[in-house]
Amino acid sequence: MRALSRRRPAATDVRTRIEALLRAEFSLADVAITDATDLADELLIDSLAKVELAMVVEDELSIGLGDAALSEVRTFGDLCAAVTSRVGDRAAP
Repeated sequence: MRALSRRRPAATDVRTRIEALLRAEFSLADVAITDATDLADELLIDSLAKVELAMVVEDELSIGLGDAALSEVRTFGDLCAAVTSRVGDRAAP
């Protein structure tokens, strides 16, 4: 019998989940979102909304972002990188 191992989610899997959460939370069905998309300037996500988004992402992916990491997030790519690193930390043995 083969031992089960914890699989690290691929960054693309995490990105897809974050994008789906972002679209659902802020009704962004028809908006183009790339790694360079600025959350505040392009998606009009202010600091309070960013905290709310972080809470949704944390709940969905069972991670903690923390205030320091969240304060560094400016773009969608930043958010994906912050979340991916924490998901990877969680999955590490």
